[in-house]
Amino acid sequence: MWNSRVTLTVLASVIVLVFMCSLVGAAYAPNYTGRRNVRLSQIAAVLQTRTAVATRAIGATQLAFLPTLTAVAGATQTEAARPTITPTPTSTPTPTPTASATPPAAVVACPATVVGTGKLMYSVPGGGHVRDAVPLPNGTSITIIARLKDDGWLQVKTDTGAVGWLRSDALTPSSTTCHANVYDLSYLLGLANGRQVVADDTFVSNENGWTNAAGAPMSPVLSDYGDAQLIISTNSVDMLRPSNPRLQHLPAFELVTSFTRVNFVTDSYVGVRFRANNLTYYEVRILPDCRLVVLAVNQPVFSRPIDPGPHNCNDAQEDWLDVSFTTGYLLTVQLNDANPVQVQLNDPAGLYTGGGLELVVGQAKATFSFIVVTAPR
Repeated sequence: MWNSRVTLTVLASVIVLVFMCSLVGAAYAPNYTGRRNVRLSQIAAVLQTRTAVATRAIGATQLAFLPTLTAVAGATQTEAARPTITPTPTSTPTPTPTASATPPAAVVACPATVVGTGKLMYSVPGGGHVRDAVPLPNGTSITIIARLKDDGWLQVKTDTGAVGWLRSDALTPSSTTCHANVYDLSYLLGLANGRQVVADDTFVSNENGWTNAAGAPMSPVLSDYGDAQLIISTNSVDMLRPSNPRLQHLPAFELVTSFTRVNFVTDSYVGVRFRANNLTYYEVRILPDCRLVVLAVNQPVFSRPIDPGPHNCNDAQEDWLDVSFTTGYLLTVQLNDANPVQVQLNDPAGLYTGGGLELVVGQAKATFSFIVVTAPR
């Protein structure tokens, strides 16, 4: 009986204690909720301030890579508003009743003079091995009509009307205050006509996030004549891989690039790997003797020598490479201004159906000046 009485007493005490705690909690809850909301608002305000500061810092870092621009024309998303190389501006434009794209700035023509001997005007930037290059004697008067995001190559026009490309250290501008417009390279090369521009990268700020095979970010290096470049040096095999997801899934494409290389062995190569996924890929390789080799994974499926002209693809001059691939598996490769080579690939088992683009270097030091990639609309 005594134990029963103690048990009832303890139970009653617990019930009273729980009831009192509930009353206290109910009375304190509104005050706690208000304090919590104020604290959460303070935390959110601090995070927003930190985000804004970080965003401004990133923007300042990106701008630090860019040269001073006078006017920007030929942006990828405004193809309809791009000027021709020799536009004829009117002083009294006729207004239209409907909305239209804002016209870009008129082409800025900057007089200049060729300096030095043996200077050549190329049909493409970085075209060191292009055989139809035009020699320009020392003192030749030319006009700078376009430049890229870096200062390595300039598009110029001669007094006879010929248009081509010169390295910036091959000329002297007549005025330090005249700055030609900056254009997309894809536009100046006519690669954007009827196609979508996937990448137009002169490596000024490495906006496509190129990494090597180990995943380490590749930082651009500025040459002595102002060309932003990506460099890979390897005794085995290394790659330029983009972080840009648009370059990681391309069933059809056209890629142009310009590169120099120093070969370490006779079977060194520079190449383009495409439809590359974890198991399968196609690969185009250019060997030191200018031989073209096409592989499916590690198996050669095509090989042909390309007429190198007066060089051997290993003499410190730049090579221009154009590789295109269609959804019908038709591969076209052009090295410099040699005749294009077409290869019809076959995939009856449907193994090479995905993946993107990578640049591959085998046992060599390769320096890339730019990469432009377009795809069908």
